[in-house]
Amino acid sequence: MLVLYCIFTSVFSSVTVFGSAPQSVEWSKATYGPDGPWHATSVGVGTDESGNTLSNIDLYPGSFWESIIRTTNYCKGRGLCPALSAGLYDVNASQTVVKVISDRAGPVWSGESQHAFIQGGLALQMVDVMRMNTSQGLQVVEDCLISTVNEERIKMPNGQEYFPQVGMLSVGHGLFSAPFENVTGQNFPGYLANKGVIPSNSFGLHYGSATLGLEASLVFGGYDQSRVIGNVGSFRLYEPGFLIMPTLLDIQIGVESGSSPFEPETDFYPGLLYLNRSIGSFQPTIISPQLPYLFMSPETCANIGKHLPVTLQPGSGLYMWNTNDPQYKRIIQSPSYLAFVFQHGSLSSSSNLTIKIPFQLLNLTLEAPIVPIRQQYFPCQPFHSLDGTGRYYLGRAFLQAAFFGANWEQKTYFLAQAPGPMVNRSNVRPIAPKDTAIYSNPISDFAATWSKHWSPLTASDNKNSPSSNSSNVANKDSAPDSQSTDGSDPSNMPNDNSKSDHTSDALTTDHPRLSQRTVTAISVVAAMASIGLIILGSWYFYYRRRRSSKGTPNRSYGDKSRLSSTVRGLFEKDGTIRRFEAGGDKGLPHEAPADRGVYEK
Repeated sequence: MLVLYCIFTSVFSSVTVFGSAPQSVEWSKATYGPDGPWHATSVGVGTDESGNTLSNIDLYPGSFWESIIRTTNYCKGRGLCPALSAGLYDVNASQTVVKVISDRAGPVWSGESQHAFIQGGLALQMVDVMRMNTSQGLQVVEDCLISTVNEERIKMPNGQEYFPQVGMLSVGHGLFSAPFENVTGQNFPGYLANKGVIPSNSFGLHYGSATLGLEASLVFGGYDQSRVIGNVGSFRLYEPGFLIMPTLLDIQIGVESGSSPFEPETDFYPGLLYLNRSIGSFQPTIISPQLPYLFMSPETCANIGKHLPVTLQPGSGLYMWNTNDPQYKRIIQSPSYLAFVFQHGSLSSSSNLTIKIPFQLLNLTLEAPIVPIRQQYFPCQPFHSLDGTGRYYLGRAFLQAAFFGANWEQKTYFLAQAPGPMVNRSNVRPIAPKDTAIYSNPISDFAATWSKHWSPLTASDNKNSPSSNSSNVANKDSAPDSQSTDGSDPSNMPNDNSKSDHTSDALTTDHPRLSQRTVTAISVVAAMASIGLIILGSWYFYYRRRRSSKGTPNRSYGDKSRLSSTVRGLFEKDGTIRRFEAGGDKGLPHEAPADRGVYEK
């Protein structure tokens, strides 16, 4: 009976409304920058006098509630306007637009993105017909809620401003629709679910990689299982605002297979996340497709950057790859990655969720107007959240390697590892109205889908490679010390059944590899230290013999007024040596409270 019940429950959870099916969205053949390249979807907006589509526009998917679309006024008065290539919306020419749902312009933002960039601009809310080609044919949604943008600009650290090129397509909201005084605003998944066209108000998204030819995937009413690998995090949406905000526990550098391309030849660097004392032992992080970069604290970006041949460019506030450094090519072509470790959202799971971003995906391109000449950059943006919350924001750079989706009806979102360029055949599955979990492919697919795009290094590759120790001087000078991982046990890292997860057995047997020069230096230092200890021991024995009759002196360090302020800080008021905790005043160490471990099995 139990077996029959489980089978019935599994089948029932996948049953959809008769005639409904998940809709895979059609993507544009064009890609966009100036900080990508990024894939974009294609939509039709408005209606001309003949009843046909008025404007064809490419949009990045991922805004919540309303779509953000630039109007024809956006490029007026500008000689060069990149937004023209993505398409502009002629509001005044549309026969189906309703303009009067808001009486004044508001700022341009979605999903708290305004707290990451310093941005300006104004937008008016309107509704109009939107059309989209999908796997089930053309879908038409009346009264789509649109934030129409006449002006928007982003200010860089050097004070210069640029105008974003591409708007955003809404992937839904916790509410199916938005009622106003004279009209009800819609979005694609909410409207199609209400009409019974798709099984639920839900979506699944993987941005893919325009650089590597990895096609993107967006499904309304379901998801593509081939884009979901290994352990799936199932989280509650953060209210108010229905934010996608998982808890980040750590950031790590690792190597999936082969020798390490890093200096020294260590294949695992944990503890790169810098924790703010005021927040606690974890880092609130918003997943935000509206943003391009990894918006993290200057300390965290510096902790990562000091292992890479990158230099922080003050004007853009971004790290530029030193493409002439031999280590650059070794890192980009090797199976090395930057990993984000999240606290698992499911109460039934005791493991953490790790998303690995291969460095190939973090080798993006900056173009004008951000920089005058094309440059390869590492998309870590040092920043402090403008609302003072200390939150991080992970944008499209992160979503190249991560699947995320949501069942808005259950106020639940999903986060998982996404595959590489050799992704398996598409397997679109529905999300039923009551689903709070989704299926995934085995974690082994991660390495398999990257295998032909990686060149694992051998020990001889490292031996014959020129040293690049001097390539990162600028970063090392500006980077604070990495936080101690004291108090956390790296042997308790989650096991995804792959080499690079560094389970306890792997950490017990795989020690960092040291070069011959390093081994020789250590031997010389050890020999000199031994001789010094022998001399010191002999002197101490003689000294004790001479002082034994005088008793033991009081262990006070005397007058400390002559010491420097730094040295005086080593002492307590009673003259004893002060005991320092890991992390000091720079933030908390990577250790969890007694009732919650950071690294759980």
